[in-house]
Amino acid sequence: MNASNRPGIWCLACAVPLVALVAACTTPQVADQVFTGGAIYTADPDQRVVPALAIKDDRIVYVGANEGASELIGKRTQVHRLDGAMILPGLHDMHIHALAMVPRDGCDLDSEPMTLAELATFIADCIEDQELAEGDWLGVVQWSFSTGNQPDETLKTIRQALDLGAPRNPVLLWGNDGHHGAANSLALAQARNAEGEVVGISRATLATDFAEYRETIGVDAQGEPNGSINETARDLTPRPSGLFGSPSPDAVQQVGEILASRGITSIMDARMPRAQLKRFKSLAERSELTYNLAAALFLNPSHYINSDGTLDADTIIRELDETRSHYASTPQINANFAKVFVDGVLEGNPLAEPPTQPNAAVLEAYRQPRFHYDSETHDLEILGYVDPGSAACASVGESTPQQISGFHAEHGFFPAQCRQSRGVLEHDETVILDYMHALDEAGFNIHAHVIGDRAMRVVLDGLEALKGTDRDTRHSLAHIQLV
Repeated sequence: MNASNRPGIWCLACAVPLVALVAACTTPQVADQVFTGGAIYTADPDQRVVPALAIKDDRIVYVGANEGASELIGKRTQVHRLDGAMILPGLHDMHIHALAMVPRDGCDLDSEPMTLAELATFIADCIEDQELAEGDWLGVVQWSFSTGNQPDETLKTIRQALDLGAPRNPVLLWGNDGHHGAANSLALAQARNAEGEVVGISRATLATDFAEYRETIGVDAQGEPNGSINETARDLTPRPSGLFGSPSPDAVQQVGEILASRGITSIMDARMPRAQLKRFKSLAERSELTYNLAAALFLNPSHYINSDGTLDADTIIRELDETRSHYASTPQINANFAKVFVDGVLEGNPLAEPPTQPNAAVLEAYRQPRFHYDSETHDLEILGYVDPGSAACASVGESTPQQISGFHAEHGFFPAQCRQSRGVLEHDETVILDYMHALDEAGFNIHAHVIGDRAMRVVLDGLEALKGTDRDTRHSLAHIQLV
């Protein structure tokens, strides 16, 4: 049982109707604890609120009137006079990132929206504060991708802002949504191709080495990278050591305090790094884990692909099963879930030129909007949408920067906006379906990140193929914004 930090609210570590827990209790008994004079929400079909509750051996044995609870009071019963305070069933948070709630050291934007000019200053201050030598990597977390980032006359792209703030240090920004990122020129120059060669991300390599990433790497009007690198494209550059900062020694305890203050008594961490899970186990072994934890383990299927492009299901399942078995003896931790990323997100960047498209997998191509941006007021107006079948789009070919500028002046949009996109799946569809089958066969509960309607069809096809088995797997889909 968790006592909330909020005055006047108690939260019991269950999220089922309280009356359901006393259905099997037929005889009065002396209770260990009795609560009277409160407002106890039963969550039963009638949504009743009653004044009293009694507990015996960590089980609720009575809910109802004060008089009935008084009959269960013995010499050793702890009696709590609630004086009108409320008791609620505990809340389940079924999609949370536990340690992300706790502040860490390092360069943290804390999701604060900034203009590109303000961001450049912030980056410069981080380099000074961390006393980085020339060439040292800077990792920055909690970047607000979807708000802020307004350009001005001198800073048009996120790349230019990061170059200004860090002219001698490679920088990688990590979006607060877990899907977007950004890098400066020094970081982009260190990108490796599939053969492990350092070729850098440029207009030339986007047409060759990194052609498969064209949907997840932002470009400017001339086709050069504008600094935006999203989803798996973030893995092309080296990742700064300590990118996400170091959690404090008491971070796991802080998670418990935050959850208790909000009446949450069980959670599913929707993407639990295996290396961090052991910290929760240590807390549980000391009887200090104040909530139940379901951990959705994440291994990237892209790292388990055979030479013929198929999924090495045996290896990835074996590694997941080793982790699951390690925590099987810890009752408060359930490591029987696995996270699957099916597609990306629906947010694009209207302030880029050309605007960056969303990358969630959709059935119909995204429409390319034409924007007017007022750099003084930061107002953004939609003027209309590009017609990919227009004569203007039909005339688009390889263009020089001067030709691109002239095309924009004449038509009000960029040649690149004639290209249509339906977003991308995180992995080949066959790999996703094979992974889902392997997880279900191994008894793992799938927790799938799925946003777009095309991604939804892939997932539903996968789930349909699993029908008819007698396995007690319970799969869940997260987000499903477009169905």
